[in-house]
Amino acid sequence: MVKKLSFEKAKIVAAKYPKAVIIGADTTVIFKKEIIGKPKSKSDAIRILKLLSGKVHEIVTGFTVMEGKKWITGHVSSKAKFKKLSDAEIKAYIKTGEPMDKAGGYGIQSKGGLFIEEIEGDYFNVVGLPISAVSEALGKFGVEITKNW
Repeated sequence: MVKKLSFEKAKIVAAKYPKAVIIGADTTVIFKKEIIGKPKSKSDAIRILKLLSGKVHEIVTGFTVMEGKKWITGHVSSKAKFKKLSDAEIKAYIKTGEPMDKAGGYGIQSKGGLFIEEIEGDYFNVVGLPISAVSEALGKFGVEITKNW
């Protein structure tokens, strides 16, 4: 699903910029076979954070690198463990507004990072763009990330 969504996002942008190298990405959280996207409401955010509280979940990001009619699509999977959250922590976090536009209802790169006890895999995948895997794909299009360092 995330690979398909990343492809569709890249295709839309590539239609406007046919000579550019485009990156599309989509991230979701999976817990016990349930796909958890962005919360639909504050009450949904509470449900999601309570569901993940004290547990390990999977984060999967699909990515597509596209130039004209050529593309590479892949995905990266990581796992994260939440600490046990109190109702007060959940309410305070939701009050920030941060959970509302994040898959799984949290952003590890910001305030939500306080809830993470452990990560297995690529931190940047949990953020939403697995930069190592994307960089490797970009290299196949002749884009050398380190060239101008």
